[in-house]
Amino acid sequence: MIIDVNTYIGSWAFRRIRYNDAKGLYGYLSEANVKKACVSSIDSVLYRNVQEGNLQLIEDIKGFEDFFLPFAIINPTYPGWKEDFYNCVHRLNMKGLEFADLKEGEKKNIMHKNLEGLLKL
Repeated sequence: MIIDVNTYIGSWAFRRIRYNDAKGLYGYLSEANVKKACVSSIDSVLYRNVQEGNLQLIEDIKGFEDFFLPFAIINPTYPGWKEDFYNCVHRLNMKGLEFADLKEGEKKNIMHKNLEGLLKL
């Protein structure tokens, strides 16, 4: 069984992305014999509050829940990251997580401290 672990739904600010919705991505991956896909919101990467993108992802994959495994984007430097994490796991039933890609050196100490806390959850 082929599982794609690196897929995204949404719009990227800097260039057009093909197959950026659930239906299009499902069709494209199915043609390649992919049976499941871990998917995150590319919009979340651009939002300060990544949770908006996580919530939208759940809406976007409705009807494709047997194919897509939703992965949350978490920004450990955002003040509400613990609540976001809890909601993604317990309310939205997300199957995994990714960390928001922060700029090099940005809030390094906070990032380190919060990542330790996240791993303990």
